Order: sequence, then C-alpha cells, then structure tokens
Amino acid sequence: MRKWERIDFLGCLLMLGASILVVFALESAGTRYAWGSAAIVGSLAVGSMAWGGFVGWEVWVERKQKESGRQEPIFPMRLLKSRVLAGMLL
Repeated sequence: MRKWERIDFLGCLLMLGASILVVFALESAGTRYAWGSAAIVGSLAVGSMAWGGFVGWEVWVERKQKESGRQEPIFPMRLLKSRVLAGMLL
C-alpha cells in the first residue's frame, strides 16, 4: 500500500485531460469545427485551465514532498531550473 500512496493520481488526471483537450482542439479546428465554435473555444479554455491546475498541483506536491516524502510529482518543477533541459522541453 505504501507504493500506491506515492503515485500522483490527480497530477495524472490533470495532465491527461489537459493534453487530450488541447490536442482535440488543435486537430479538429478548421476541419471538423470552425475555429470560433464552442467546442474548440471551450476545449482550449478548459485545457488551458487544466494545464494551469497541473502546474500548480505539481508545485504544491513537490513542496509537500520535501516535508513528508510521501507523494512524488509526475513532473518535478526543479527540472526546469536547468536551462538546457527547459529549452529542450520548450
């Protein structure tokens, strides 16, 4: 059970949802739906909010992990302190 406590389930859901919504909007815009349609604008808006929530959650989990050491973030924000790695990810 201790291994299950270390998994960041909310981070997984936020990242997966944000990725799916943004990819859906970018692939469907202009072909299946118009760029100004509610499906595209809504997907981009909710996907952007999910990405923001994901970043905020990962920062919070990383700070909490330093104190308790229980849960591990999916994407540790300390990786972005390296300019080379941040440039590659960008």
